[in-house]
Amino acid sequence: MWRAGLLALLLLSSPPVLVVEPLTWMLMPFPGGVNVRNGQLHDGFIVEFLRLLDGPLSDVAPQYQIANIQRSLNDMAHGRNLCSAPYQRSPERDQIGYFVPLLISPPVQVVVRASDVPRLPLVDGRLWLDKLLAADLRGGFFFQRIYPPQLQARLPAGLESGQLIGVNQTSNGDRLLLMLGHRRFDYTFEYPLLVAGFTRANPQAEPLRSLPVADLKELPVFGSYCTRNEWGRGMAQRIDGAMRGLLQQPQSVEQLYRRWLPADSYQAYRAEIQAFLRQRGQSLLALPRP
Repeated sequence: MWRAGLLALLLLSSPPVLVVEPLTWMLMPFPGGVNVRNGQLHDGFIVEFLRLLDGPLSDVAPQYQIANIQRSLNDMAHGRNLCSAPYQRSPERDQIGYFVPLLISPPVQVVVRASDVPRLPLVDGRLWLDKLLAADLRGGFFFQRIYPPQLQARLPAGLESGQLIGVNQTSNGDRLLLMLGHRRFDYTFEYPLLVAGFTRANPQAEPLRSLPVADLKELPVFGSYCTRNEWGRGMAQRIDGAMRGLLQQPQSVEQLYRRWLPADSYQAYRAEIQAFLRQRGQSLLALPRP
């Protein structure tokens, strides 16, 4: 009898056992966001942001894997329990995953070799999309990327005319910039974070120059997708809760923007970034059943 009482006392006095659930993050490498060295994750905006989320996600054990976009989407479509980042939201991806909005980015810009800036059809120092696409220049873009609607709608005609070249996004997000440096086309569309990361990682490459497009002003939202099943719905809700908790004091996330974005981009869009973080910290994500 006394042994049973002693056992009950020990059980009551023992600390609760924390059940930790594994979470596989599949990350797409790209300069400035997911930097890879010797085949291993090193640093970058997205990597450091997800590590900030580790704190609120104390009951989750993250495991990071490097994967291209097609593998991540295929694994998700086949029901493997995982989350992947960074993505923009699309109806096609919503069929296989739950989207969790996390971050906002300055608008996509036109990138050219610095020596080719005089060839751009600037009007009063500004670059307009229709003028660019009508110029005697060839551009490159990723098939798998989601571009602003004004640009996305013009891609098929540009492909048909030969003024645009479509490229498959493979293992690293810097393929367009590498092809631009090798003069496969005259310009491409890219985000400031990636261009800055590429420049830091390739100091000997031909200098590149980014220019804003006057009619591409949208600040896109990037986030994660988790597999569209009960596991993924629950994990997406936990990530959403961790995000809202993290943004009750958003200074650590703002610091990532200051560190990784080009200084001029951060200053130009600082107010929009801060407004997004404030709003996101108050937004509860509603997810339907799979």
